Amino acid sequence: MCYALGDREASMTTEKSQFWTDLDLDLEDPEFRAEFVLQSVRIQTVDQVINALDDARMSKDLSKAELARAIGADPAAVRRLFTAHGNPTLNTLSDLAAALGLRITIEPMPQTEARAVASVLVAQTKGKAPAKAPSREGKRKPAAPGRDGAATTSKVAAHTPKSPTARGRRTTVSV
Repeated sequence: MCYALGDREASMTTEKSQFWTDLDLDLEDPEFRAEFVLQSVRIQTVDQVINALDDARMSKDLSKAELARAIGADPAAVRRLFTAHGNPTLNTLSDLAAALGLRITIEPMPQTEARAVASVLVAQTKGKAPAKAPSREGKRKPAAPGRDGAATTSKVAAHTPKSPTARGRRTTVSV
């Protein structure tokens, strides 16, 4: 990124921030890497569903309160769901989707993403590190990436699929 900060501009475009340096070091730990990948996929998935539901809500000219009343939920809870960091239940998401004439389905990840995610998670369950992953003293818990997706830009984090197809065919109807 290039920020218009005068003399600091050049250094900000060439230097890696301490956050990314620390994250790279943390990702060398197989336990941290597995948890980071799992949290990244989880957050990305929830964000995609919530964003799709919010888009559908707006396209039907429904307020958040109207949508909440349609499913018998507290309007404040639905408002928080669409505007804050939340962890909605599948029941709530399914109810919201139904009120919008939608359903939530599962689709396969693109093959390269699926292999990358699975290799990290499966290696962890077998007690093996994927590729190079020396252990590190002073392990820290992974910080869950925020809704802005900042931490999901890591090379091991899940990325948004570029295509809604898997092996050339559509396998689901996304909300």
